[in-house]
Amino acid sequence: METFQMLQKCKIFNDCLSILNDVYKEDGELRLALALNDCKERYRRDALKKLDPEMRLRIVRLISNVQLDKARFDPRSLFPSVITEEIINTLVADKKLKEKPSCEICHDTFNECADIIWKNCGRHLMHLECFKFRKGFGEMPLIGPCACIEEC
Repeated sequence: METFQMLQKCKIFNDCLSILNDVYKEDGELRLALALNDCKERYRRDALKKLDPEMRLRIVRLISNVQLDKARFDPRSLFPSVITEEIINTLVADKKLKEKPSCEICHDTFNECADIIWKNCGRHLMHLECFKFRKGFGEMPLIGPCACIEEC
């Protein structure tokens, strides 16, 4: 939780990068993946670009594992939900989703390692920024009609 709070307070990328480097030096790749999961999306994506391709792939896989095993890594849903290609493929293969997901609000696809919000139905996703935008207008995008209601 301490690392999450420090990362959320970062106002510039270099401050975030310094924290991430310290985490990696002290605790290795899993802790780095957890810390990247906790970063603001723009810093997460910039930090991942700085990694060599092999390490980037390992870290993204670890982030995917963290997201797929939320019960173990984030049982209270305190930390950001992050989407990766591996998560999308797993959800489609498990038939939780019929096809590659798009945002329920803007209908655009998801970039790798983007922050997301799950609708309460558990089958539909939104970009975090789209959710915040709608919430700012007093809407409740987590609940209400969605495509899966027609399937019931």
